[in-house]
Amino acid sequence: MEHLMKQVIPVTLFTMCAGTVFASPDTSFEASRGTLPEDQCWWRIEDINPPMSYPSGVASGLLHLSTLGFAATGLAGGGVWWQRNDIAVDFEHDFYVAASVRILSAPDHSVNPQTGWPRPGYTLAVNDVHGRLFWVGLGSSEIFLSNTAFGNYNSPNTVTLAFNTTDAQHVYALTHTDGGTGATLWIDDVPRLTLPSLGPVESSESLLYFGDPTYWANSESHTAWVRACWCVFNDSPADFNADGTLDFFDYLDFISAFTGNLCTADWNADSVIDFFDYLDFIVDFQLG
Repeated sequence: MEHLMKQVIPVTLFTMCAGTVFASPDTSFEASRGTLPEDQCWWRIEDINPPMSYPSGVASGLLHLSTLGFAATGLAGGGVWWQRNDIAVDFEHDFYVAASVRILSAPDHSVNPQTGWPRPGYTLAVNDVHGRLFWVGLGSSEIFLSNTAFGNYNSPNTVTLAFNTTDAQHVYALTHTDGGTGATLWIDDVPRLTLPSLGPVESSESLLYFGDPTYWANSESHTAWVRACWCVFNDSPADFNADGTLDFFDYLDFISAFTGNLCTADWNADSVIDFFDYLDFIVDFQLG
């Protein structure tokens, strides 16, 4: 049964944890499937004031999103993004979070003018199980990597790079810094930015999200895919909550997903959630 990542991860980007497997559930969005992220186990979040429609859809293997019609004043404006809450990344171990994105339009060096905090038009971000954050902000000709939502450009917590994000689809990948506790941003398999240390705890849950989550800047983008995996300390596929321990909580979490008809309960990956998924999960659970 297929419970590991369905896409190829460039193993040259990280060192495998001893005695573990580098795996996760199918934590990816693939526009090539022809469906929106919400049809692939992601939650679409809309925070728009005043409410209005906006361009969004999948065509020709790309997810198109434009928030350019929104205001961007902080009080008026909006954000649209997709997130997963069922991840178990720990920044102290190997992880891989990446997206293939082409920015059509996004401001550079955009901020909340009241605080100076970076607020980009397009974001790829991950909070780990301890609530710490690494995130990438994409402008049209500038990129930043930060370990806090409350940082400052060109400071120890937020580093920047001049880069043309509009000329093609580029792959932006966050990985554990080799031999350290920070993160490295790779662009098209080349390491470009590094933060050597972790940031503060800023969240009560582990999250993975992409899109435009801010009121202070808007963007238009094409996203081909988003993928994530992380180091886990239990190679049992029935470790449903990916906490490294196979126990009754995994069974309860699967039952909750199954009864809620969540796509994570499609255990045999046949695109149908039915009693066969339950039976297959029970087999894996009993095998340990």
